[in-house]
Amino acid sequence: MLSTILEEGGVLIIPDTTKDKRFHDNPLATEMGMRFYAGAALVNRGVYGVIFFNNEIKDGLIIVLNNKSK
Repeated sequence: MLSTILEEGGVLIIPDTTKDKRFHDNPLATEMGMRFYAGAALVNRGVYGVIFFNNEIKDGLIIVLNNKSK
């Protein structure tokens, strides 16, 4: 899902993972009961990846999960 967020414009919201083909075999949905998924890329001045590790820019995301669909 992380690459999907960056590829699809930086934001991905899935109100019900049971109805989304991207989650049909994802263990978070099938085994852990996750139903709602929202993720957004962290952007700083138009540059993706605002997390620094060893002086390198890394991809940064914030993700919200819930066991109830929204």
